[in-house]
Amino acid sequence: MGLTPKENMLKLLRHEVPEYVPYQPEAFQMIRANALHEKPLGYVTGYDWFGVHWTCEGGLAVPTAGRKPVLEDVTEWREKVIFPDLDHWDWEKYAAEDCKDRDPSKLTFIIMPTGPFERLHALMGFENALCALLTDPEECGEFFSAVVDFKIRQMYYLKKYYHVDIVHFHDDWGQQRDLFFAPDIWRTLIRPHIKRAVNAAHELGIYFIMHSCGKIDRIAGEIAGLEVDVMDPAQPVNDLARWKREFGDKVAFMGGIDAQNIVDNESVPEEEVRAEVRRKINLLAPGGGYIPFAVSMSPRNAIVLDEIKKYGAEFYKKN
Repeated sequence: MGLTPKENMLKLLRHEVPEYVPYQPEAFQMIRANALHEKPLGYVTGYDWFGVHWTCEGGLAVPTAGRKPVLEDVTEWREKVIFPDLDHWDWEKYAAEDCKDRDPSKLTFIIMPTGPFERLHALMGFENALCALLTDPEECGEFFSAVVDFKIRQMYYLKKYYHVDIVHFHDDWGQQRDLFFAPDIWRTLIRPHIKRAVNAAHELGIYFIMHSCGKIDRIAGEIAGLEVDVMDPAQPVNDLARWKREFGDKVAFMGGIDAQNIVDNESVPEEEVRAEVRRKINLLAPGGGYIPFAVSMSPRNAIVLDEIKKYGAEFYKKN
């Protein structure tokens, strides 16, 4: 008898070769933890628990343009940024509602949006946040430490009440051509706190997916060195062949499939979409460690999922 999708995914997360390429929808159950008010409930227009106003655009929540920032000077963060008291949050009520349809045959997967750098620019605006990294690095570092302390506390309650298996920790550090900032800024101000979050998750028995969009090649090996379990979304603007070659034995990759140029491009024929799935499985799945995925909201993502299931089912039998 073969492995269940959950068992197969756990083999991959333990750095073992799975029986077949994991098919994400069968192995993961994404539960939206409405106890986390990092963005408005339901990802619609409204305020988060720090007073930032968000607007839903194209299915994604972004800070509303034109609003006065909550924090104009990073040196004032201790007075202006109030962290909610999670000990008095009604976790039991939220979890009962959010988990009422939990599927025990799948791994419970919860997104933790708005990591330390994302929280800074949500409060200050993107340009001001980048300037603060240069003008007041020590204050930024202390703010990031406080944000991650807050995130670690959230993980404790997500484990206790939601029985989470995997957290998907968001903090974007790159755009399509390079990082938002010099690698040394990341190494000094952000890296140590992400490492604390990873360690805390593992101590709680939670797998840690590090989500960072963009071209993050210059720090990718160091992210893997933090002992994150999965790097996501492994966008193809990066040198994914090098990632697999140099540190694919240390970390799993999720994503990799070219959504921007292939999946979301209606002029690209279906067979090329399927070929892209096969290319990325051939590149990243040998020896295990690959969860194919396309960051796409296009209906054509159904083609991607179909090809992952078909091609991935036989991959390890042939290789």
